[in-house]
Amino acid sequence: MKNRRQTEDISASEYVIRRPLFWPVFLLIMFLMSLLGCFLDTPSTGGKDSFDYLAEIFYSNAGFSIWIPITVIAFVLLAMNFYIYFRFKLVIHEQSFSVTPLLGATHDVAYSTVEKVTHSKRFSNKGSYIDIEYDNKKIHIPYTLNRKGTFKQKSIDVLLKKLENYKTIIITED
Repeated sequence: MKNRRQTEDISASEYVIRRPLFWPVFLLIMFLMSLLGCFLDTPSTGGKDSFDYLAEIFYSNAGFSIWIPITVIAFVLLAMNFYIYFRFKLVIHEQSFSVTPLLGATHDVAYSTVEKVTHSKRFSNKGSYIDIEYDNKKIHIPYTLNRKGTFKQKSIDVLLKKLENYKTIIITED
């Protein structure tokens, strides 16, 4: 008889929380538009506006088009945002959750060690977010809502319910 390799089944109790994809998509569109501007940069034949004067002064001083540094800056911001999007991850388990921070190694946090949770439902300067404090560390999880007013990521609701089951203090700011 062959010993079959046991596959790890992902149960319904495990969920993954990621940051919203708004900024990477926005910066991707901006990068593509600046790249288009970089390739289609031609001298204007019509009336000149203030950007044409700025581009002309930049070209006379630097020797290349103003669209090149704009494209490089957009690309660097896009790369940083994709790094943040793909690196940060929170996986919900039965007794704990695993956090993969931007810098550092992945670590497990038991629900019983969570000291305080701040849940901001309003859209303010910081936006809607959940802050989880444990062992003198703090996790900031921004989230977005759909048109019905519910979480786009169902796993955020599951995380809040699990924290409530473990009698964690949840401060709700409206």
